[in-house]
Amino acid sequence: MNYRLAEPLAALARHNLKGLEQALARRHEQAHRLYDLVGEIPELTVHAPAPDDAPNGYSALWRVDFDRPRDFSTHLAEAGVFNSVGTYRLRAAHQHPACQDLSPADCPRAAQAVDRMLAVTLQQQTTDTDLHHLAETIQREAKTWTEGQ
Repeated sequence: MNYRLAEPLAALARHNLKGLEQALARRHEQAHRLYDLVGEIPELTVHAPAPDDAPNGYSALWRVDFDRPRDFSTHLAEAGVFNSVGTYRLRAAHQHPACQDLSPADCPRAAQAVDRMLAVTLQQQTTDTDLHHLAETIQREAKTWTEGQ
């Protein structure tokens, strides 16, 4: 292993930490702007954290109440709305191929939570125009999905 990279990487991380709070505030602002732009869609419910939770607001999160929620997330990804399930194939740990050698116990509640979670990927450089486009795509594809069921 090459340890010569550790020091420059640590310096880079330390430098980037200076802007972490500002970056989190920006992401929180973007997520809430996206919620406002998407508006009310009966099958998408803005994720409300438990009373004692303090989420960082890093992503816009909805609970998906469509039939076949994973398929809906994949459909959104194909339409250009990057998200944790549809784009990056997020799944509960016991379902992940890398964990199969560990003989994990089934976690049906975790699987259901992940499968029904739409976490839209936002970036520091996501613009207001991008947010409008994401919202329009989510609205259009949710309507299309509803009509197709």
